[in-house]
Amino acid sequence: MSRDIKVSVLTPIYNHKIEYVRECLESLRAQTMQDIEFILIDNGSTIESKDLISEYEQADSRFRVIHLKENQGYGRAMNIGLKCAKGEYIGILESDDFAQKNTFEYLYKLALKKNVDVVKSDYSLYYGKTQKSRPRKNFNKKFCNHIISPSAYPELFLSDPAIWSAIYSKQFLLNNNISFLENKEARYQDTSFNFYVMAKASRVYIINKTFIFYRHDNSNSSIRDINAISAVPIEFHAIDNFLDQNSEIKNKLIYVKNYIKFRTYKWNYYRATGEVKENFKNIFKREFLGAFLNKEIDRTYFNDDEALMLAKLIGVKNIGHFANNNINICFTFDSNVFYQTCVAISSLLDRAQNKVFYNIYCVVSNDIDIDKKDQLRNLVKGKSIYSNISFFQQETTVDKGYVTRGITTAAYSRLFLHRTLPDVNWIIYSDIDVLFNTDLSELMVFNEYFSNKEFVIGAVKDISINRKESWDYLCKYTNYWDRYFAKVYPNYILSGFLVMNLDKIRALNWDSEVKNLLTKEFMFQDQDILNIILPINNIYYLPSKYITMLKHYYTGLYEKAKSESLISEKEYFEVFHNPAIYHWAGPKPWNNPKEKYSKIWWKYVNKNRKYSKIFRINNFITQPDKCNYKIFENIFSIKNNDRKTHKKITILGIKFSVKRNQKENVKQKENFEERLRSVLREEVSNVVAREVSLALSVQKLHMQTFPPFKNIHNNQSVAIIGCGPSIKYYNGQLNTVNIALNKAIFLDNINFDYLFTWDYLGFQEKAPDFFDRVKKYNCKKFYGKFLADNLSSIPEFSDDEENNIYHFYSSARHKLPAYSYGEIIHYDIETHPLADFMSISFGALHFALYTRPEKIYLIGLDTQNCGHYAGDNNTYNINKMMLGYKKFKTYIETHYPDVEIISVNPVGLKGLFKDVYTKEYVDAHPELFDSLEDIEILDNSAEKEFCNV
Repeated sequence: MSRDIKVSVLTPIYNHKIEYVRECLESLRAQTMQDIEFILIDNGSTIESKDLISEYEQADSRFRVIHLKENQGYGRAMNIGLKCAKGEYIGILESDDFAQKNTFEYLYKLALKKNVDVVKSDYSLYYGKTQKSRPRKNFNKKFCNHIISPSAYPELFLSDPAIWSAIYSKQFLLNNNISFLENKEARYQDTSFNFYVMAKASRVYIINKTFIFYRHDNSNSSIRDINAISAVPIEFHAIDNFLDQNSEIKNKLIYVKNYIKFRTYKWNYYRATGEVKENFKNIFKREFLGAFLNKEIDRTYFNDDEALMLAKLIGVKNIGHFANNNINICFTFDSNVFYQTCVAISSLLDRAQNKVFYNIYCVVSNDIDIDKKDQLRNLVKGKSIYSNISFFQQETTVDKGYVTRGITTAAYSRLFLHRTLPDVNWIIYSDIDVLFNTDLSELMVFNEYFSNKEFVIGAVKDISINRKESWDYLCKYTNYWDRYFAKVYPNYILSGFLVMNLDKIRALNWDSEVKNLLTKEFMFQDQDILNIILPINNIYYLPSKYITMLKHYYTGLYEKAKSESLISEKEYFEVFHNPAIYHWAGPKPWNNPKEKYSKIWWKYVNKNRKYSKIFRINNFITQPDKCNYKIFENIFSIKNNDRKTHKKITILGIKFSVKRNQKENVKQKENFEERLRSVLREEVSNVVAREVSLALSVQKLHMQTFPPFKNIHNNQSVAIIGCGPSIKYYNGQLNTVNIALNKAIFLDNINFDYLFTWDYLGFQEKAPDFFDRVKKYNCKKFYGKFLADNLSSIPEFSDDEENNIYHFYSSARHKLPAYSYGEIIHYDIETHPLADFMSISFGALHFALYTRPEKIYLIGLDTQNCGHYAGDNNTYNINKMMLGYKKFKTYIETHYPDVEIISVNPVGLKGLFKDVYTKEYVDAHPELFDSLEDIEILDNSAEKEFCNV
């Protein structure tokens, strides 16, 4: 071949369907580029394939054929092709895929223009001629359209390998000895080849365009070969050898490599069966236990379910957090301050800089149950994709500690963190009565700094106690102060925020001394103990901004501390203008909402509706302005805002206006206000009593109903199916767990696992055989409490004693008080009612989320003109339902960000969640779609098979 070759395209051919191979070769023949060669590697293929190869070789001089007598394996075949290639750049096209006609001309010109080692693109998923292909957005936009060095961005390695959606400089491959693994038993050679390329390349250009069509309708694809599972580790062992020979690259990529390996192993483990599964499990466990012990696991990459699976597999409590950019921080608490802890952690993550990874350790008492832990997990997940939270039980030793001023024994837990967290070498400890005002990255230096110094703890000096006047007072009026702290003055430290070198604390072996001091009646409990056991030379004094107390602002204590040289001018400036942490030692802001020092805390809390409501309810009597005081409007002509004819009075914290009376005297006014106070107290008491009674009823019933279903559909997909007109275009093609709403149970083409209904007694005339159908249907039935209480009135249903019947409360339908429940979506359905926005679909959705599926499909929930009951044309209901779905979208984004909500044939819900359409719906409504290019057709393959890593 006399012409200069710009690109060599390698296509190994073995045993794919002949029509697939023809489509592949035809796409090569159609390429617009002329200075190109198509190297067809006949890897021991069938006679039929050989004849086809020969046909194209004779028809187009750009085709070259390499015949191998027998199958040499994918890696060997590809390496032979590489050696024979004459092009400046190497392309790859698998024999069951095909390419657009301008693919290699476009990529080559771009490679020359940018002068890069690799040009890589997105690709399209191809499902056959009868279905539309779907673009696969493989790369984050931030990596696209500029030259990058991939090793500087480990997350880029999480993209699909897709080695055939790129061209590679041949000289780059030769210079770096990059080739394919030739072990005939190996699988997924694209994984290692892509890893080598991305690790070594310094100039890579990625584009969002798609050129290659990756076939998803090939049942004989090697990815489906279950017998190849035992060969999976071979590929990763090769990557391990590569990293061992390139130590600088290993330091950057070992964590992401192990996560890619975990995803691949997990996928193969779940599809294996029998002895193959058991053998692979042993390999899985052995290799990742080794990675754990070598501190080569980074929790940043793992979601909660993955971390839990790996921890159970290798037999540890927590898989560890060994990335170099992590910040370990610990909180200790019990249920009394659970929501205060939520607020503190929320503020911590709100202030986190981009990609700062907080490894949050919670040392908790036994009353922090699974639900509370889940709430915190969801909080962290919703706030930061880079952070993690884990839980540990408090040391039982602290239970014996002396308690004073209402501070619980949990306070002592910080003194035993070196035992509670045996695998952690350094950590930041923080009290929970705080708001973080800055990212804590600057404290990361202490990890290395402490290791090279004698410092054991970093802490802030207590400017109140260290003042001469305070110190003298404590020496005079306590029986222990001078005895224990004579040598400490003026360096007594606060224990509310600490940077702790746990390795050095272990070396100090202070446990026995702490135990001896626990029961002493110290005024400041654990803080006094810490000041007793720590030599001054082992303390690094942190700036005062790490414990900025707002109460000190208003009492002038910072000014006095500066005048006594307890803090510097810089520290004084920082606590006013750049505080790192607001700390409320002493009176708490949630108990003192009217105080000046509480305003910043309440301002932050009020931004979050959930926490605002929780703390307002807890302060019901001290802050009754948030209760529904319309019940008082008819008492004594109370009005709210009529300044001309009424005058303002404040009673029990509620501002009212009262009709003016020109002849009113002081005594009459006093009598009036006292009578009003009496009425208010009585009404508040009655409201609270009703509230408590209903809450207990809900909790008792729901604790019987829901716990068995918690997380039961993890990694599955759930479909919620109603009776809107669009349901006739869905034939049950998805492999999902199915929930029927009311008379959807009559749909014969769908097998239902659950039925949700609450008021079918109200329209039995529309479906008189409803209960006959239900009794015969073997699914789990969830009946609203109103319906449940009246089942006995239906003769044919009164003797139904099946175990598959469950009862529940909903908020509005069961008339639960608006100011307590109303249309609020509560996270904990074991103790709170299901959400209700004029449709049973919300109760079903609330329940479905509780089962923790991967996807939820909304089918037949049209919410337009007819709700999802045929003929129910109630505009008010529709508006209410749409409001509910919008609220649920926010709720899901906050608490279940990993659950994908998909509307099938959406009408009213169009654009709210992810929209997909059945082919039947599109064919029946062509007028609704300007272009079929912009819509996604429902495909069930994702529900029936896993995708390769």
